[in-house]
Amino acid sequence: PDSISGALSGVFTTSNRRLLIGGSAGIYGSRSDRVGPGSRYSFTSSFFPGLPNGMRGRSMSDLFIVGDYNFIAHFNGATVKWYDGLISTSSRFKSVDQKGAIAVAVGSTFGPLDRKGLVLFGRRPAP
Repeated sequence: PDSISGALSGVFTTSNRRLLIGGSAGIYGSRSDRVGPGSRYSFTSSFFPGLPNGMRGRSMSDLFIVGDYNFIAHFNGATVKWYDGLISTSSRFKSVDQKGAIAVAVGSTFGPLDRKGLVLFGRRPAP
């Protein structure tokens, strides 16, 4: 739980003191000077259901993660919320971004003969 493992796929930071590192086994938090153990954040005991391809957030406690099989999750600084109703074996998200109350994930579907673009918009509820 305190060692970074799995296939690594991204890094996110908003400060010069903390890093979030994404990989197939979860999101790891670590100090940027690499002193001390890291912390694993996940909702699974081993691997995420899809390899994360992109991470983007507004802060260290407001981060979206997207990946293979339409994997999309949100990290709130302590726990990961997985949106399992979006899972699909015929598509993947490659990138995500957010601005204000809007989050957008992009990717593609794939099949034996064709590919199609995939865009998912999400909006936060008003407070």
